[in-house]
Amino acid sequence: MSRARRSTPVRGAVCAASAAVAAAFAVVAAPAASASPPDGVIPIPLGAVNIGGTGLTARVIVFAPGGTTGWHTHDGDVPGFVTGGYITRTLDDCSVYTAGPGDPMSGGGAAHVGTNTGDTTAFLWSLYVDQAGDPPAIDAPAVDCPEP
Repeated sequence: MSRARRSTPVRGAVCAASAAVAAAFAVVAAPAASASPPDGVIPIPLGAVNIGGTGLTARVIVFAPGGTTGWHTHDGDVPGFVTGGYITRTLDDCSVYTAGPGDPMSGGGAAHVGTNTGDTTAFLWSLYVDQAGDPPAIDAPAVDCPEP
């Protein structure tokens, strides 16, 4: 006798994320109005809640090989961790940090750009903690840093 499998929120989220990634890589997005627009990066929302005026938004940021967020800042804190691939974050002082699977990566404050420096898709799980209603990212002018 076989037991029917029940759908779980996690299984549904993983399936939805996989479908969104596959569809997004098949479609070319229009460029954003930005000092250095994102390219090859897809944010997948996982959920959001407002607690006493503080917004908490969970996302998986999917980076195609060579994908970049473009230069940006955040009004609040953005702790996260890489679950696959390698992502290099360059700050506006040209300091560089590369994170791989299991490594933490955070944003907020200083202008920065994130780039997938590997040859496979990279995944960054992030929690945006800011004032409710704030945008997840704010475009910033590109900084002329030497290649890492």
